[in-house]
Amino acid sequence: MNIFFFTAAAGRTALRIDAALRASGRETTLYTVGKVASENAGFMEIRPSLKEVTGRLFRAGEGLVFIGAAGIAVRSIAPFIKGKDEDPPILVIDEKGNFVVPILAGHIGGANALARHLAKALRAVPVLTTATDVNGLFAVDEWAVKKGFTLSSLQDAKAFAAALLDEGRAGVSADFIMDGPLPPGLEIKEKGPVGMAVTAFADKCPFDVTVRVYPPVLHIGVGCRRGKGRARIRKAVEAALNEAGLAPEAIKDFNTIDIKADEAGLLEAAESFGVPLRLYSAERLREVNGNFTTSDFVRQNVGVDNVCERAALAGAVTGKLIVRKYIRDGVTVAVAVDGASLSWE
Repeated sequence: MNIFFFTAAAGRTALRIDAALRASGRETTLYTVGKVASENAGFMEIRPSLKEVTGRLFRAGEGLVFIGAAGIAVRSIAPFIKGKDEDPPILVIDEKGNFVVPILAGHIGGANALARHLAKALRAVPVLTTATDVNGLFAVDEWAVKKGFTLSSLQDAKAFAAALLDEGRAGVSADFIMDGPLPPGLEIKEKGPVGMAVTAFADKCPFDVTVRVYPPVLHIGVGCRRGKGRARIRKAVEAALNEAGLAPEAIKDFNTIDIKADEAGLLEAAESFGVPLRLYSAERLREVNGNFTTSDFVRQNVGVDNVCERAALAGAVTGKLIVRKYIRDGVTVAVAVDGASLSWE
């Protein structure tokens, strides 16, 4: 997180903000004007210009906190703004630390949550202007980010928020057990004009307008012949998911036997989905209980009668197999889904 301030008086507030951010595990850099920077070894000088420094950090996706007038922040970041799903969190705080104002990326970027955190640390007032926050309503985009879930569409998320604001309620359908009290305004439904679906299915659409929320609950088990490249493995996984109607956005990890640890294609395929590759010994895979598609050939070569199905279940731990052994171009794929409940909190 990067903190910008322009006077010695603002520097005192900057140090309080810095302490609060570091206490929460965030790395920070403090930027200020030349004279103030020269008098404090821990401060970076803003050079060659504020716009150039903020532009570089903004494009890198780093959050910015400006201590001073909101106009300074707006003019500095204006040329670099792209969209709510891309922009980093931007906050403005007055010199005395009385008010904390998130001005960009409030929900998806986490600026609103950060504003609440800093306001508590500074004993300041968080000035939140997003409609759902002002009205004390559930914000699906903020919730998804907090939980590490993926939204199917920002446009549908906007329609969902609008329904909550206009009607005071919206429907929700979930394929999983959801722990905790239902957030204000949400109603369990299986149809209606607007709602959200917490699901791993790509096309689930119980409402006329449905924002799908994909939790990372799918564990991909993979086996392959030696030397299979990233593209072929990825295509096999995509084909298996497509046949089952499952969303790639719901993938949590790739799983395979440890003798495949040096298979670059497997590692690269997992990375292409943005998930880790987890490895299991033949002994661990043999311990997995279930009814599997067995192969004597596989047992003779790797020490266990099935890799993909057993590995998928090893990743899921308490889950169940929902895609059995799928074969494409020398790659075997299976999918297990988590059995654990999810939480509204």
